[in-house]
Amino acid sequence: MTDSSDSLDRMSRAARTSLFDGVCDPDLLMGLVFSNLMSPALWLFRDKISEKAGAEAGDHQHAVMNEIAHYVNNHFFHLGQKDISDIWGLLDIETEASGDRDGPIRYALDLMVRHNEQRIADGDLDPKNVLKPHVERGKFPEYIYTTLDIIHANRRILQRKKHKPYGITCCADEAILISSLACVLDEVSAGDIMFIGSPEHYTAFIRHSGTMFWFNGKKEFFDSERWAQEVATNTGGDAQRAFDNRMVTIDRVITPRGTFYLRAGQSSIEQDRWQAIRRDLSAFFGVELRQIAEACSNDVTFTHHPLGNVSLDDFDSLQSADDATRLLEGLAADKPGATFEAALVAFRRLNVRNPEAYVVAALREHRAREAAADIDTLDHAIAVVRGIDGRESIFDDRDRLALPDEVLLLNTGTDRDKALLLFALLHHAELGDVPPQLVFCEDDSYVGTGERLISLRTLSDSAGLQGEPLLRYGG
Repeated sequence: MTDSSDSLDRMSRAARTSLFDGVCDPDLLMGLVFSNLMSPALWLFRDKISEKAGAEAGDHQHAVMNEIAHYVNNHFFHLGQKDISDIWGLLDIETEASGDRDGPIRYALDLMVRHNEQRIADGDLDPKNVLKPHVERGKFPEYIYTTLDIIHANRRILQRKKHKPYGITCCADEAILISSLACVLDEVSAGDIMFIGSPEHYTAFIRHSGTMFWFNGKKEFFDSERWAQEVATNTGGDAQRAFDNRMVTIDRVITPRGTFYLRAGQSSIEQDRWQAIRRDLSAFFGVELRQIAEACSNDVTFTHHPLGNVSLDDFDSLQSADDATRLLEGLAADKPGATFEAALVAFRRLNVRNPEAYVVAALREHRAREAAADIDTLDHAIAVVRGIDGRESIFDDRDRLALPDEVLLLNTGTDRDKALLLFALLHHAELGDVPPQLVFCEDDSYVGTGERLISLRTLSDSAGLQGEPLLRYGG
């Protein structure tokens, strides 16, 4: 691949970040943290949390962190592995583990399957969540890590569930959301957030006014005092055992300025910054964790990260979603291809440097590929799209794109969303000798194939494009 195709592939994975994408490129998870800062919904949550924390007596910083934990736990529904399989289906491992991705993905699969079997044997996990039979068939549940706005849109899946939550999440979503909320609350810098965990489970660590807080998913929240009490009460003072009970598979520490891979002994976090993190974690847990001590007892290879010397101070002064958007646009222009551009793409704005990344992401989705399996004519493909009842955007914004699998799953989409779906269906169906073409104009979207041009506003043939193309792909 050329450098430009590498960048396009990376941005396509920012648009739709799978568990395996996060394994291969942890910076994409931090891109989702920054992407959430552009969501007005996050700032509404910020205001509610600040108001409630301000009404509490006692230490304000503890009140803020405690209220983040309380809010996320009460307003979001956590999905298990069986839920993921039932709702989003199963990925093909061979397709995912191509090229340079093979090694990291095979490692992650082995780690997750072994720990999954151990948890089931120990009685800590319902056997219906077993992974091994899927993996033996070359399949894996399709975990997609995403933004607050898509988390909210996905609540449609719950249909008539009583007391429907604001959205549905997995552990990585929760770590991302908690970190995003912390970034817009007082006295937390974007440089003060990090994830500790592994492909099997991610958790959020937040530094707030020099004090550390640990969010283990959405149900467990610890400051150092609560952690010490937990260790004393339930493991007889054995902090390592208390940690292993929650995260024995830890193999990485992820920050906005790089990742330390514990088992590989490789770090894109610069050395002085890593040593400060190491001290903070030891002080919090009351012991240096075995996994970290073992990693640091051997030679560690330190490499440069694109954001290693980039200041994150401007994030401290944000006051709105619009402020965040302007800041990220400027940073993305200065650092093309890095985390800030990934954040803009994850937000699904059409106005990004390479909107083609959305098409590349769309063509990797398996639900649309499966829907195309029986399509034998253009009219058949149009009928599939016509079967999507809703016309509204899942973002309430036509200038942000839903991908084909989301349109199929959530049964709604704008003309642009449906055009991308129709294009994907025709691409996979491989009808005729002429590949399909996708065109977005200001007021309509089109898919062309052979001598026919389909308007997605009317889902009928069009004599020609109306307006100048904003995006043209294929053909």
